[in-house]
Amino acid sequence: KGGVANSYGAGSELSGVYFPVSIYATDVYGNRRVDVTDNFLVRSTSETNPDGVPNVSSPYPSVTTPLIAGANWFLSKLITLGQMTLLPEDTSNSGMNHNQESRSDIQIVTLGETHFRIFVNNVDSPGPVSVQAYPKTFEVRVEVRDDYNDQVVRTANVGFVLEVYTNPGTSVPGTGTLSLGTTRTATADLVVGQTLNGEQTLTVNYNMAETIYIRVKELNGTSRPTVRTSAQVNVSAGGPARIIMSIPQKTPPYQMQANNTSQLMAQVVDVNSNPISGDNVTFSIADRFVSRLWDGANQLTATASVSDATGYSATNFFAGAGNETARVYAASGVDSGISSFVDIKISVTENGGVYPNPCNPASSEQRNWAHIDYRIGSTDASVKVYIYTLFGDLVWHKEIAAGDEGAKGEIVNTVIWNGKNDNDVMIANGGYIAVVKVNDQQKYRFKIGVYKEK
Repeated sequence: KGGVANSYGAGSELSGVYFPVSIYATDVYGNRRVDVTDNFLVRSTSETNPDGVPNVSSPYPSVTTPLIAGANWFLSKLITLGQMTLLPEDTSNSGMNHNQESRSDIQIVTLGETHFRIFVNNVDSPGPVSVQAYPKTFEVRVEVRDDYNDQVVRTANVGFVLEVYTNPGTSVPGTGTLSLGTTRTATADLVVGQTLNGEQTLTVNYNMAETIYIRVKELNGTSRPTVRTSAQVNVSAGGPARIIMSIPQKTPPYQMQANNTSQLMAQVVDVNSNPISGDNVTFSIADRFVSRLWDGANQLTATASVSDATGYSATNFFAGAGNETARVYAASGVDSGISSFVDIKISVTENGGVYPNPCNPASSEQRNWAHIDYRIGSTDASVKVYIYTLFGDLVWHKEIAAGDEGAKGEIVNTVIWNGKNDNDVMIANGGYIAVVKVNDQQKYRFKIGVYKEK
């Protein structure tokens, strides 16, 4: 090999690079025999890589290749690093084989020019490869390869770190975080590993539904092995985990005035709050009223709606019944166990007033009694409601602590008066005055007519 005959140490060759090997027939003294035309081949005792020429499974060249004037040559390419041994074999005359005297030992080396290669679920660049967001996992395999032959360097035990970017050519990080294994921590993990015999496979998860690229680089910041980036990884949302219901341009607690329509939104998201599209969400209504002023029906314009790319589905809610709280449900069509609801208080007045007026406290139906509506401002506050005769005599009063029902900010509050005085005695027909104080300051004054009729 390389002009060195029958050498136990015939120098070194680069892994994966072809080099010439010459075969000669000689006598016992080493003199060449140009009259020998036997067929020959060469075996390797330690090259296990199937791309090696020759390797332990495939000698080279063919068994019918002859010596010409006692000599011939061929190109060999060995991959596995370390000492390799080549043994010639005379396939025409086994008596010519003297392995120990004829072998050639070669040291297969690399110049240290290596690079990483990264696979996601066994997919190499450019991909793409599709995975699901946490709690689903996927595998990332990191290899250290030789620059010359792109073969795994089995002697490379290299520490590495994985980073996530939104574009292979930029340093814009992903909006989510990559974590090791099947769990997630409160803070982002530093996903690191170390190749053993040139490679390592990690089980990881990612929590955001987006397109990412995973970059692998040497842990200590050196330039070798060269940084490489994975195939395009399309991370999709997991299964539905919850539904978030809302009324656009309104904040909870939700309230509507009777005979009006509002849009209801239901967003389906996974455990990471990634929106889920294509879920056929169903809507339904459950009335939860204390008193009802008329028997109009609350209605939905749609009982089912498919969620869009942002996870939202929608319906319109018509408040057809006054002075009640309606509960609207939304349920996932993918998983019926995933549902949510929103309560909507339906008021008769927009800012304040009394209804029905005149009221009929003698009625057995609460909807005929006096309903006193009022707003107290943007925050909770204490409320006191007084009923007086037209002559200024106190008939009835009620005190409500801030935050209790009837003393909440942002919404129309309602107090119901049953027409009785503080001694629980039914009052007479006629006119009365209702006064509402907020934090002991008078804010509303209403006239109430009372007409008892059973």
